[in-house]
Amino acid sequence: MKKLLCLFFTLVCISLTGCGSEKVDNNTEILVNETGLAENVSEIEETEKEESISEEEVFSFTEFKNLNFSFLSGAGGWSTEMTVAGDGTFKGIYHDSDMGDNSDEYPNGTQYYCSFSGKFTKPVQKEEYIYSTTIESISYDHPVGTEEIKDGIRYIYSEAYGLDNPEEILIYLPGMPIEELPEGYLSWVKTNWRMDYEFTANETSLPFYGLYNVNSEQGFSSYDIIDDLKQSLEYREQEVSALEDSIMQDPYLTQADLNEKSQQMYEIWDLTLNEMWKILKRNLNEEDMAALTKEQLDWIAMKEASMKEAGAEVEGGSMYALVVYQRGAELTKERVYELMEIVDEL
Repeated sequence: MKKLLCLFFTLVCISLTGCGSEKVDNNTEILVNETGLAENVSEIEETEKEESISEEEVFSFTEFKNLNFSFLSGAGGWSTEMTVAGDGTFKGIYHDSDMGDNSDEYPNGTQYYCSFSGKFTKPVQKEEYIYSTTIESISYDHPVGTEEIKDGIRYIYSEAYGLDNPEEILIYLPGMPIEELPEGYLSWVKTNWRMDYEFTANETSLPFYGLYNVNSEQGFSSYDIIDDLKQSLEYREQEVSALEDSIMQDPYLTQADLNEKSQQMYEIWDLTLNEMWKILKRNLNEEDMAALTKEQLDWIAMKEASMKEAGAEVEGGSMYALVVYQRGAELTKERVYELMEIVDEL
């Protein structure tokens, strides 16, 4: 009897020692762990895969920080511009002008317009560079289909073109192979003024984020508002420099011409300042924005006083506008570059 028991335990030990794994009839590999319990390899791999996916960074709307989305054809004056916050809420404006559609009541033409806001649903990944969402809600500042006349313009309040009839909206991430993009999307973004022949000829992957309204086959492209501001700043420097050279060197300019050019200089820097302020308001927290707003109000008071002081010596003369606007342009340019230091830190 003792011999039989010894033989039985010997066979058990041999079977456990010699077999780290075995195959079952359904070709599923079985591993024996340290406790001697069998484990299913496919189940282990699937669990590890799920854990790996959960640890990876997935897309969220926070990636749209400082991005504007544009839907336009490149022809005509219509466009839809939209921003998306980190929680998926969005807001934007659509406008389209028809100057030929006028009458005595609205001599300045007709404009189709809407200001809208809403929220996207949580994105769901479909492929490596594609996520899917839809519009959870959307509202308009004016009832769609209504109209009114203001400042000689007839406003017809419309839906947001590009977001109409949404069933599914695809989010394309940078790096998406262009050859895999639907023609319905490319037909819009290829004609966007930001995407010229060089892009369509040489690029193989999408260099920006895209939104595609699948049902309506309408596509948005994105651009970084800070990068756009910096590019605009370079252009406006050149524009103002040309105006300054003209004021200093053109002997044929009348005083009225000089006054007009100095006003243009001031307006260019004032426009730049307002664009920069919108970016700061969008990014700074409530406390920092409140402090900066107080600082800005103090600066505005200083600027206006300085402009008035500069014009005091020639008040009532033909050079008054020239002197005042030149001083305003000088101070506003300085303020633009002060605020640009804050923007660079965002």
